[in-house]
Amino acid sequence: MALTFDAGADSVPLLSILETLRQANLRCTFFVTGLWVLENPDLLQEIVADGHELGNHSSTHPHFTELTDQEIAQELAAVEELVMQSTGQSTKPYFRPPFGNRDDRVRRVVQENGYITIYWTYQVWDWVGDRTAEEVFNYAVDGARNGAIVVMHVGAAETAEALPGIIEELRARGYRLVTLSELLVS
Repeated sequence: MALTFDAGADSVPLLSILETLRQANLRCTFFVTGLWVLENPDLLQEIVADGHELGNHSSTHPHFTELTDQEIAQELAAVEELVMQSTGQSTKPYFRPPFGNRDDRVRRVVQENGYITIYWTYQVWDWVGDRTAEEVFNYAVDGARNGAIVVMHVGAAETAEALPGIIEELRARGYRLVTLSELLVS
């Protein structure tokens, strides 16, 4: 299973998330937006220093099906440039479309720009404002299955609170938690 995190909004809970991942000796995949990178360069550095993998989540988090091919390419390139300048690390080859918004044209343009479009098997609904840590935990463990890609958000305090228990429970159930690239290779 791959635990993945989208970074496009609030960043306050991320310090707790990173500490939990350190204590669990766990590396994950973080999909970052350009706006988030501009607002959080130190946190981006910390993500990379901890050995986590990066993916592209667009520059401004638009609905990709409403963009032209050129605008899609610009959204991807802007994040790649920011991340490379800041960390020397690429966001390629993984791209997660904002809102999961995609169609055949979007997938084609994304691929032409050197990315593989990545979705998720299930989410923990932590972006919905009224979720509790217990609900996030339940979504995370109830949807678990081998090969799953789980999406969570770095701006969700409920996720930060639930994460230690999620990791412990998934491991107790025998799941191996890996980065996206490790999952896709296996």
